Amino acid sequence: MFGAHGKTPRGLVRTSHYPMLSLFDEMNRLFEDTLPLTQNNRSATSFRPTIDLCEKEREYILTGEFPGLEAKDIEIELRDNILTLSGEKKACCDDKEGDHLHVERAFGSFKRSIQLPEEVDEDNTTAEMKNGVLTVRIPKSAKVVRGARKVSVTSA
Repeated sequence: MFGAHGKTPRGLVRTSHYPMLSLFDEMNRLFEDTLPLTQNNRSATSFRPTIDLCEKEREYILTGEFPGLEAKDIEIELRDNILTLSGEKKACCDDKEGDHLHVERAFGSFKRSIQLPEEVDEDNTTAEMKNGVLTVRIPKSAKVVRGARKVSVTSA
């Protein structure tokens, strides 16, 4: 029912394959939209960037939306075929300035880890940020690469 709208549930699964996840997401959205946002539950709204992972013949391409963040605000680590994105989206307004009448934007620290299906070339992984969209290109590798490597994000 909700999958016809093309909405993507949280995580890396598509709605059309998991209609129950879409139903849960839609129910959560309805509750979030109807519950009043008070000073006490404002901190419950946390920032969780949305990401897509695409597999090509020679590489994986991760694309994520990070509105309001710059390349310097995101840390990327690739360790044992697990790609981890972390950072913090800081609030731009001080709560002491007055009462918020309506709040929809999310803030806070985030950490997303994605297990890649096969061995990758950690040394040649690149990341680029353009207009709030992060693109990480992770070449596939036949050899086993162990250890950790930090990936620097460049601005386009």
